[in-house]
Amino acid sequence: MQIDKQLLESIAFYPNSSVLCYGNFSDEYLELISNLVKKQDGSLLLYSDSKNREFANIKTKKIEDGFRATSREFELIIFNNLKQNIVNHQMLFNKFYNYLENSGQIIVYADISYKNDFYNYLESVEFRAVNIIEQDNNLIFTGKKMHMWKDDLT
Repeated sequence: MQIDKQLLESIAFYPNSSVLCYGNFSDEYLELISNLVKKQDGSLLLYSDSKNREFANIKTKKIEDGFRATSREFELIIFNNLKQNIVNHQMLFNKFYNYLENSGQIIVYADISYKNDFYNYLESVEFRAVNIIEQDNNLIFTGKKMHMWKDDLT
């Protein structure tokens, strides 16, 4: 949790920032991110498969209800792939790229077995400055969407 806290506190949350958390997160983690976003009058949307989770200041939706967002809706997307059964990560990363504002950031939590796959997925979707942090047999990937650095200028 210490690395998570340091990582989140290093991100610049601007006024009215919109953050998407996709996956299952601990209550402690959600409280941390919620407080950081709330300080800037931002919004936080949680997509998870957890049943009946309600949090103050966090809009929640279930993954099985479908994942919808508009282009450039979020400044930060946090994806927790730990203990999840997602079949098509490439498609999900493509969606995340489109849902991020230009210069938006992505943070991905994954099992160490995904090291090469997720790095390649993030690079192929055109995230830039992809970094990997190892923590207790898990990985934290970070990346940035750079305006007009993709081949189709999106």
